Amino acid sequence: HLSVPSPAKPSSQLVMYFASWDVNVCCELSRWSNINLEAIFPNNVIGDRCTGGDLQKSALLDSIWAQQRQQEALKLYYRVLEAMCTAEAQMLNANNLTSLLTNERFQRCMLACYAELVLSTHK
Repeated sequence: HLSVPSPAKPSSQLVMYFASWDVNVCCELSRWSNINLEAIFPNNVIGDRCTGGDLQKSALLDSIWAQQRQQEALKLYYRVLEAMCTAEAQMLNANNLTSLLTNERFQRCMLACYAELVLSTHK
């Protein structure tokens, strides 16, 4: 079981990085991560169509499982994103990493890697 003792949101250090950039990337990163993680770990595959019984219970358990895996992947994403920003800022002697962080394809790939890691640990 993969356990990351951090919240599924940007740390105060990462928020500080976000604040120093040209655009508000925090909102975009949050939006992209939610869209992509929902696609990988759908929360409600059949739950809305269930009327009761074992099928509804199964759908609820699947939804809870998906939410937990989304949170784990998001924790990893923010943790590595912070480490990456810190390293890049030190290497470049600058805090503005907007071009890297606003690259949706790069962010999607990062999320996919963490989702795959989470899935691998739960099989």
